[in-house]
Amino acid sequence: MDNIKKNIVLVVVLSITMLLSAFLLYMVIEKHKAMNLSIQNVEKCLVDIEDLNKATPAPVEKNLEWIREDVAKLEQLVKETRSIFGHPFVEPFREFSKVLSVSEYELQAKFRTYWQREIKKVQNPYTLLSDFLKGYDAVKVEKALGLFKQMVQKQTMDEVNDANVNDFLLEAFGVQRTMTDVKCKSYISESQERLAKMLSPTHQATTQEYGSPAPQPIRRVTLGGGQQSTVSKFSFEDFDGRMPAPEDIPMILKNLRIVEDFSSRLLSSGVKQLNSIKRSSLHGEKEKGYLKFNYTLTVISDMNDIRAFANNLQSAYRENQIYIIKGISLERVIDEAAKIIVEGEKSQPFAATVVDPGKRVREGAPSANTEENLPFHLRKGYGALVLGPGLIKAEIEFDYVCYVGDELVSK
Repeated sequence: MDNIKKNIVLVVVLSITMLLSAFLLYMVIEKHKAMNLSIQNVEKCLVDIEDLNKATPAPVEKNLEWIREDVAKLEQLVKETRSIFGHPFVEPFREFSKVLSVSEYELQAKFRTYWQREIKKVQNPYTLLSDFLKGYDAVKVEKALGLFKQMVQKQTMDEVNDANVNDFLLEAFGVQRTMTDVKCKSYISESQERLAKMLSPTHQATTQEYGSPAPQPIRRVTLGGGQQSTVSKFSFEDFDGRMPAPEDIPMILKNLRIVEDFSSRLLSSGVKQLNSIKRSSLHGEKEKGYLKFNYTLTVISDMNDIRAFANNLQSAYRENQIYIIKGISLERVIDEAAKIIVEGEKSQPFAATVVDPGKRVREGAPSANTEENLPFHLRKGYGALVLGPGLIKAEIEFDYVCYVGDELVSK
């Protein structure tokens, strides 16, 4: 104790030193813990950064902005691509929208929203369309309708007038076209007559009528196939003796539009005779929003005309019509008169050899019942060249594809 009392200053200094040392030790331990935690966080951040950098593209703000822009462009391209599949009134609708000072996509989106909100209350699609157009300047709407009517008339054999222009406008907006069974029955008959007249014109065909360059001379497609042929019914002979069912009417109208289109292409291609039209199904096949209709045509013409028709179908996408050619079967048409002459000359001695211009490419063909049921690539003569002048009988199978995934339906 005496030593402590004698060295009180030293004791105080040592005590303070020990306290400071303890405090510093505590601070060192805490800082070490904090440093270890920081190191762990840094290591975790490094791992996260490495993982993010491995992503393609790295989700930095600029890349996120580009991604959003790309998504918007992709959505726009999807809309534009879908509009190609079986929507022939895209161009008239685009011009209609321009007059209203709005893009066709914005106008269609607004109409779709309005339809989904109001159709249950209004029910009548014509009333709904009229109410929707009241949201735009009346003078512009009248001008737009006049232009739309004028452009649609160039794309259909139907007479487009003030009484039915809204039918075509609703269809351009994406509404499924329909009508009463009585009106549909009458429309089928009228369409058959118009198709027959279109294929056998009494005057020069023009671009305004059929959407293709005017041919030089007048072109006609004869409806052949014999007395028992139903080709003049254009595949709608089933409705001669019965009324269309309600669920059939929209499909009848779609198929009539398809028949009208490929018939005009037969005419503009110079095909000389149409013997038959076979449709696999009125309702087609639907998959992932796309509707596919299968047709098989039998025609007679020369090779150049048949080739022109096939090319015409393949280039129809420029007019928003999509055809997929499944197969073409060809055979030479037999000239019976030439055949008799050749056989007569063969019976005379020292007669000159005469080449039969009507010789068939496919000899010993199976009966029609078995031959027609075979796929094209399994039929006799498939792939054989049919060359030279003369008429060719061609069987052409194709699919017509349209997009109906976003089609609006009025109940």
